[in-house]
Amino acid sequence: MGKKLALALSILLAVAWILPAYFTLQTTVLPTFASPLNLGNASLKTWLDMPWSRLTKLVVNSAVVCLANAALSPVVCIMAGYAFARYDFPGKEQLFYLFLVALAVPGTMLFLPRYLIVSDLGWTNTFLGIVAPVMMNPAMVFLSRQYLSGIDQDVIDAARLDGASEFRIFRSIILPLSVPLLVLVGIGAFSAVWGDFMWQYLVARDYQTVTVGLGLFILSQDAGTQFMEVGGPLRGLSLESMRAAASVIQSVPLVLVFAVGQKWFMRGVRL
Repeated sequence: MGKKLALALSILLAVAWILPAYFTLQTTVLPTFASPLNLGNASLKTWLDMPWSRLTKLVVNSAVVCLANAALSPVVCIMAGYAFARYDFPGKEQLFYLFLVALAVPGTMLFLPRYLIVSDLGWTNTFLGIVAPVMMNPAMVFLSRQYLSGIDQDVIDAARLDGASEFRIFRSIILPLSVPLLVLVGIGAFSAVWGDFMWQYLVARDYQTVTVGLGLFILSQDAGTQFMEVGGPLRGLSLESMRAAASVIQSVPLVLVFAVGQKWFMRGVRL
């Protein structure tokens, strides 16, 4: 009975996720909204006439920002977690409690102080201004600390007896043993930056990412004429189909990242 109930719930959840995705894809190939099985007037006109030159610029900007954060955030968070897990220093417990308190602070409360700091440093309208403030994630530091606390201390002590430096221990022992954690933090960092609209919109308007560019396009009342190249017409495209296509474009990279790293991601969650 329990297995049947679990199977029924899984099917229900799958349908609840698949139907909106299907309707979105259907809207991209139809001029107007239609019934689920009506694809008689389907065409690729929306996809062919999308402003791909502008989209390419947005994708490049997003790739720089997201890949930089996905590469740097895991190392920074794991280094902080390793320090909390394996080193003793004055104020260690108090500082770790501050990290735990930071988990309860709403993100919107940090916008103003972050923006003032970035502005004072002269990082506005730069990629550094987007990445640096969100590189350190208190939740990921906490996960790193809990994970690294389970590594056998004898392995670290043996490396020190062999003359390995602290950096060598971290690079050659801690990082190889933390691959699932690295992937988990990396995917989390990529997803967080990819889906972050407000911070990127405020800090770096001249370097619009996919989320900002397509978000403004979807939200705008006159989205079609604004999103096309300057002076470009809508060329008879349906605004609804263009917005649906924008939503698909915005979602595809996250799906691909999770699909590629799913094995390590789930292993990291379990650990």
